[in-house]
Amino acid sequence: MTSRTEDFRSPLARLSRVNLYKPRANKKNPDKLKYEVNLLYPKSADLSAIKAAVIQAAKAEWGEKAVDLLKNGVIKQPILDGDGPQGVNKTTGERYKELEGMFFIRCASNLKPALLSPKVTAAVEGEHLYSGCYGYAAIHAYTWESDEQGRGVSIGISMVQHAKDGERLGGGQQDPSKFFETIPDDDSGTGGAAADTGDGAGALFS
Repeated sequence: MTSRTEDFRSPLARLSRVNLYKPRANKKNPDKLKYEVNLLYPKSADLSAIKAAVIQAAKAEWGEKAVDLLKNGVIKQPILDGDGPQGVNKTTGERYKELEGMFFIRCASNLKPALLSPKVTAAVEGEHLYSGCYGYAAIHAYTWESDEQGRGVSIGISMVQHAKDGERLGGGQQDPSKFFETIPDDDSGTGGAAADTGDGAGALFS
């Protein structure tokens, strides 16, 4: 049996690894799709509400002993240290720069969360919610247990609201104004046409 808390609003977080508009397939089970996002917090942030929800779910499932089991790692908890082993790319061995000096929480849902703009209207993909922006989330803690992973508490997500913009993470789109200007309606677009010299593209470098 799984224990689950009521939804509550998270503290303001920086969003990372945003897969909220389209679900991501599980590597071990490709048919299992999930919507995901990481919530990033400075280590000075007040995460007491999230910690309380984790403890509440764990105690409901495993009793008072769950508090000690969380402390000693027997029950896995969802608040991860970006400076620890979880902040390292398992393929390259390199540390994720955006996680340095941060705590982070992986949030997931089998159902698409409600995605909201600052005005609580539908969020526009790529404009409102992207890796690097800041936002709030409606989240809950829930317990799980498996033969492979043991016992743990994870964070589920029901809604995400964009709060403010931030520098994009993960090689996002650059500012188009750095490269382009508004094109007049009468621009024929022929200014860059090259003369046919018959020498081929190699002549450009001669």
